[in-house]
Amino acid sequence: MVQENQTQPITNGTFTFNSDAAHVDDGDSGKYDFGGGKKLDIKVNTKGDLTVAKSHSTISDDGSVEWTVEVSSKAGTKPGENIAITDVPSLGTIDSSSITVNGGTCSHTMTAGNQGFTMSCPALEENGKYTIVYTSKVDVADGEVTSQNNSVTVKAKDKNDNELEKKAYDSVSWDKKPTITKSDGALQEDGSVQWTVTVDATKLGDLNGWTLKDIVTGGALEGNITVSPAVNGQTEFSQFPITFGGNNASQVYTFTYTTKASDGVMPTESTNKADLTPPNGKDSISTGDKGVNPGPYNPLAKTAGTVTLSKDEKTTVVPWTVTIAPKYSAEALPAGWKYTDRLSDNQYLDSSQRSALETAIKASFQKAGLNEPEVTFQENNGKTVGFTVQSSSPLNVGQTIEFSYNATGTITQTWNGEQQYSNSGSIGKFTVNPSITFSPSNLSWNLSKIDAKTGSASDSTHEYNDSSSMEQVDGKPVMHWQVEVNQVEHIADVNSYVDLTITEQLPSGVSLSSMSFNMGGEVNLSVPSSDGTAVTTIAGWWNLGDKSFQVTVTRSGNVLTIVVPAGLLSTVAVYGGGNNASWYKAKLLLDVRATIDDASVLGKTATVFKNTAKLNDSTGKDWGEKSQSQKITKDDEWDIVKKSSSYDQNGQDSGKQNLVPYSIVVNPNAMDLDKNSDTLTLNDEFTYDYKESNPVEFNLNEVKVYRYDSASGTKGEELDSSDYTATPTSSASGDKRVNGLTITVPDSTALLIEYSYKVVGQQNATVQVSNNVTMKGKTSGVSGQSVKVTESHGDAQITKMSFYKADSKDPSNRLEGAFFDLYKWDGTDWVHLCKGLRTGSKGAITFSAAKDSGNKECEENPNEVCGISSATIRLNEAYKLVETQAPEGYITPSGDDAIHYFMLRDKTAESTFPLTKPDDFPTDAIHIGGFEGYVLNDKETAKLPSTGGMG
Repeated sequence: MVQENQTQPITNGTFTFNSDAAHVDDGDSGKYDFGGGKKLDIKVNTKGDLTVAKSHSTISDDGSVEWTVEVSSKAGTKPGENIAITDVPSLGTIDSSSITVNGGTCSHTMTAGNQGFTMSCPALEENGKYTIVYTSKVDVADGEVTSQNNSVTVKAKDKNDNELEKKAYDSVSWDKKPTITKSDGALQEDGSVQWTVTVDATKLGDLNGWTLKDIVTGGALEGNITVSPAVNGQTEFSQFPITFGGNNASQVYTFTYTTKASDGVMPTESTNKADLTPPNGKDSISTGDKGVNPGPYNPLAKTAGTVTLSKDEKTTVVPWTVTIAPKYSAEALPAGWKYTDRLSDNQYLDSSQRSALETAIKASFQKAGLNEPEVTFQENNGKTVGFTVQSSSPLNVGQTIEFSYNATGTITQTWNGEQQYSNSGSIGKFTVNPSITFSPSNLSWNLSKIDAKTGSASDSTHEYNDSSSMEQVDGKPVMHWQVEVNQVEHIADVNSYVDLTITEQLPSGVSLSSMSFNMGGEVNLSVPSSDGTAVTTIAGWWNLGDKSFQVTVTRSGNVLTIVVPAGLLSTVAVYGGGNNASWYKAKLLLDVRATIDDASVLGKTATVFKNTAKLNDSTGKDWGEKSQSQKITKDDEWDIVKKSSSYDQNGQDSGKQNLVPYSIVVNPNAMDLDKNSDTLTLNDEFTYDYKESNPVEFNLNEVKVYRYDSASGTKGEELDSSDYTATPTSSASGDKRVNGLTITVPDSTALLIEYSYKVVGQQNATVQVSNNVTMKGKTSGVSGQSVKVTESHGDAQITKMSFYKADSKDPSNRLEGAFFDLYKWDGTDWVHLCKGLRTGSKGAITFSAAKDSGNKECEENPNEVCGISSATIRLNEAYKLVETQAPEGYITPSGDDAIHYFMLRDKTAESTFPLTKPDDFPTDAIHIGGFEGYVLNDKETAKLPSTGGMG
């Protein structure tokens, strides 16, 4: 280490280390070189060890104790040098014959009177040990505590001739002293005091000759003394002292007696002590002076009022009320009684408060018919912090002294701003210690104005003619606003509430229909029909209990001013907080309904009606202003299209499983909605999510159109399919699939369109769907339906799907005789599989796929696996169907219009049939078993013959 650090900077300090030395004899020394010219002479000196312990067994009642002394050494003591042991108890004698030694042969000599012994034992070898046992006996005295202290001293030399000396100590005691206890006196209603003294003599042979005395200060014994069990054969004595005779057993005695205070002494000021004196003239045993416990009796009461901020808000005003009113003789105060009042450190009396207090005290004494008291004040650091009232007149039962005063409270910084003020009052042992917490008011209010129909504070739009859009009162549409007043934070001080004023500004062009509070019960407020004021009594709400309050409404034109009293707010808060002061929080809900004066001014363009509310309190604080506008339209065409659904996934009729039915009421009033056309066009969109984890698809099932009776709400005659068109479409974007349906129907006719979609997928699979229809800018829909697959399609091994060739205007008109070629994607290109697939009598071509690996695929030989109207394909592979010839009378499509892509998807079969498709394969071409799609054709347009020649 020196070599490593010799070139480093000098370090100041101390190094401490230990080293071990071996094979060094006692007294040897040597020079040890630490380098740098430092040599130390180190001498080795080894000292032996000696251990001494002393203990005792269980002591006997006759004063006998068995003692054990143990002397040992690990290194051993000097050979040939005896060990000296001296044992002398502080009390009693030792039985010489009881001394035994284990571990060697020792000799002992008793001291005078056998009060101790000395013993000589041979030197101890390494790990040697002597165990000495003997018995001592002391005389145990009754009525006293006898103690015996016992010590042993052992001297020896170690092998290096060093002196060794060790001591050990132990003690025992015998307690044969009685005990005496006394509880505080219990004040009785009549002013007497009951005392209980207990003498426990269970440790004593008997109490013969012991004397019990009792000393009362400020009172005297009244009545007899009772004792249990009997003393000297008696259970009652007329006075103290009481001397125990020889026939009293060793047990616990309980003495009970009553004292009465001397004239001019309050019962609570008297004291009492009991002494038990032994017969041998030794010191008595005393309970010491015991006082009187007032118990439930107290003529003194003190309460705090409501703490308020001073005008400068730097201090508080803390009101206190003192009441002194004896109800029982135990509480009566003799002449000379003194009341002492002390404020907590954070309070004081200023000069005006001090003067007012002295005046109030003297006035209360005068009112009670007592002499004027002496009032003195206590000062601390120049401030008055307390006072004393001393009366020369007694205060008897039925008389009352009561006075109130204000103190100034200081405000200190606390974590929550709360200030704790306390006060102590006392008349002797009658005391009170009231306190009160002041919480700086954090009372604040939040105002909101909402459309009661929508439940939103945002501007809203309503259709005047639509009873579901606007509330109806007496058959007339009304606008309904709500004013919410919410207390922002919980408060504990119920006295912090002040009156609130709600100013309601109605929009022009409306008339007030009603105004009401709605809190645990709606209460209509009386509103003047013209300028003026009306009063409404609020009562009966669940959170008002049996209280009632008056709310005033003042009208000035369309401005209504509502004053809510503080008492109503605080009561609502207390009940709303479950009477828990930590949760006081008030809330009010004001409902305002208004009708439109002249509905003829309304039209398709919305008319805006803006309602404004303001909130203030009686201190002048402004809590804000909120507005909400309702935009009202009056459109005679508002209900020209209305969609509904009777689907119930848990209650489908037999034969209608997996069908989702819809109905659309069109033009219920049979108006001429399009002056330029005899038809109306509806665009319907059925939207749902398609996910591989839960594959569900929907197919258009059927479309029917009926005449409609709006008066009865029933359907009539079904229209011929030539009177309307229904063209289905499909599209997809990501997981979202849309089944479109364009329907053209006659104008000026009330109609009911009924149609349905068929759901296919695994049984019990569910999916959320939405369906909206739009006509002439009006939209109606059914959103958020949960549709469930109640019957699964196909079987465990064969999966099928179909395409129907149909008239583009009427999908229910399915066409026979359309021809198609079938292609398959081989991973790089489209490969022709077969031609000549033809729609059958029901207009369908059906494709099926087996899940087993031996599945054969449609090829050029139609007789094996490729029939006229069906074909076998493979799962999870992309196909395209190309129309080559339309049915007779229909146009054969060309280009992309002739191509129809499809795939039968089964993710569970991917290990056998991997997913194979081009990157641009349309997502809505991926189908599951049971899917039915449409391939639509337009009819050929009839051509007029050419006549030639000149026109």
